[in-house]
Amino acid sequence: MESWRGHGPRLAIRPRPMKARQEAIPGSGLPAAAFVGLLGASIALFLVWNGLLWRAPRETSHVARFTVSYLAVVPLGAGLLVALRRFSWMHLITTTGAVWAFKLVITAALYEAFARGTATQLQAVAPPALTASSPRNDYRAATSFASGEVAGRARLRGQGIGGAVVLLDKPLPGRAAPASQQVDLTVSGSRYAEPLYLAHVDDEVRLWNRDGVLHTAHVTGASGRPQNRPMPPSAEPQRLSLTEPGLYHIRCDNHPGEATWIVVVDHPYAVRTASDGSFRIEGVPAGEAHLVTLAPDGPSLRRAELRAAVSAGATLEPSFDLDTAPQLSP
Repeated sequence: MESWRGHGPRLAIRPRPMKARQEAIPGSGLPAAAFVGLLGASIALFLVWNGLLWRAPRETSHVARFTVSYLAVVPLGAGLLVALRRFSWMHLITTTGAVWAFKLVITAALYEAFARGTATQLQAVAPPALTASSPRNDYRAATSFASGEVAGRARLRGQGIGGAVVLLDKPLPGRAAPASQQVDLTVSGSRYAEPLYLAHVDDEVRLWNRDGVLHTAHVTGASGRPQNRPMPPSAEPQRLSLTEPGLYHIRCDNHPGEATWIVVVDHPYAVRTASDGSFRIEGVPAGEAHLVTLAPDGPSLRRAELRAAVSAGATLEPSFDLDTAPQLSP
């Protein structure tokens, strides 16, 4: 549309009017076909940028794939709006935000389904030998049992080590399993808050990204099935399903120093050591007990074990010196 004002010509292009019901998203300025096409183009970019997603090597960083596919929405959306004579900054902002919202959900699902480590048609990679305990024992509680306790200390390089995990491997029937709770694994500054976590198979394990950049959670370990979780900056956590007891390693494909371990148990006999390395496990069924201690040592873990008899009404007082204990590497 042209308008002539004053003594000279001046061209003013006004957005073509469109009824709200004709827009795919109110305020976007795009009809449904154009909106779906724009969304499809951004998803296609995500799948093929720098190589097909399902053919990318396991160690590939997908930061560029995410970045390009998101940023491309801005010029493509602007081009569509101009072509339809519907361009305005408000339309562009609404279109971009709406496409990004739909794309976040779809690409997160595609990443989990097809990125290496989760797709069944890709190369199978055996999990590392990270077993924290023997195969699952299907622990069960007992209505009555004689019990004692285990109280000791874990040391590394002559000092008590806090944050280690002490557990019973295949304990005899005893206490009931603890109530489920939330276990939060938090990433900040491209580092996990803890080098080693402890959870029960019934717990809700949540991944929090407190940074402004994309992280990934690449999980290998006891379950035998690697998992990938994209961790975009978000106020909502990602959830991990860790229903098999054992030891898991979690790392980020994009940040080499970002890694942690998590021990998952199916019984109540597992604790973390205090800052001085001390620990106490109460209500341990009387009889033969197999104690396992796992302690962080840089990117690796130290693993020590002890077999001893627990007497009813008595306290077993083991001391774990982890200096010479075998190391478990990622």
